[in-house]
Amino acid sequence: MGQVMVVDGGQLTRLMKICRTLCSGGGATVQQLQSKLKTSRRTIFRDLNTLDDMGIKVELGDKGYKIRQPVAACKKALTDRQIKVLKKLLDSWLK
Repeated sequence: MGQVMVVDGGQLTRLMKICRTLCSGGGATVQQLQSKLKTSRRTIFRDLNTLDDMGIKVELGDKGYKIRQPVAACKKALTDRQIKVLKKLLDSWLK
């Protein structure tokens, strides 16, 4: 049986923002991610490890962290069914 990963709504939002930021080009440092996401250094590292566990490879380069995979690879980290379930769950929380 595969590993079960539990992600709450706040972490899911951060993971999505990190993916968008790191796929956008030049990379980002931990400090830049902390500032953008308004969270701790430890949380940033935990989220980067979660992305790695999801199959999204984050690499440290000379300009900070970067996702070397194409953006499409990031989108494939969650199946269509998982995305629908997560959307439904998040929509219900926001009501």
